[in-house]
Amino acid sequence: MNFKKYIFGALFVAAVAVFAAQPAMAHSIKDLPPGLKKTSGVVPGMGEHYLDPKSKTIYGGYQGKIVFIEYEVAVSEMTGDENKFWDKEKIPSFVGKIDHIDLEYLGKGHPGMTLPHFVIHAYTVSHATHKAFRPPKK
Repeated sequence: MNFKKYIFGALFVAAVAVFAAQPAMAHSIKDLPPGLKKTSGVVPGMGEHYLDPKSKTIYGGYQGKIVFIEYEVAVSEMTGDENKFWDKEKIPSFVGKIDHIDLEYLGKGHPGMTLPHFVIHAYTVSHATHKAFRPPKK
C-alpha cells in the first residue's frame, strides 16, 4: 500500500467531515480573533495569510473578506500515538460556509515549516474565484 496515498485519503475524509455543514455567511477580516499575525500579502491564487500563534491555524483573506482557513499537518502528526491534527475543533463560525477543500502534500516542506506535511485549505469562495486573486497593482 502506498503510504502517501493512504494518508492523503484519510486526511481528505477527515477534512470533509470537519468542514461539512458550516453556516452560510460572508465574513469580514474584522471578524478574525485578536492577536493574529499577518504573515503575507496577497499570494496569487490564495490571498493574505493571518497566523494564530497559539493554535497555528492560518486564516486567509482577500479584499477584506475571509476566504479560507488553513491547517498544516506534519506527516509525523498523522502517525503513531501523537495524532495532534485530529484534536482540531470544527471551523469557527466566523469563517463561514466552506465551498471546497484543496489538499496538498509538501514532501520537502517550505520556509517556516520544513517538515514533510499536508496543507489543507478550506475555501469559502469557489475555486475559480480564489484562483483569480492577485496582489493589487502598484
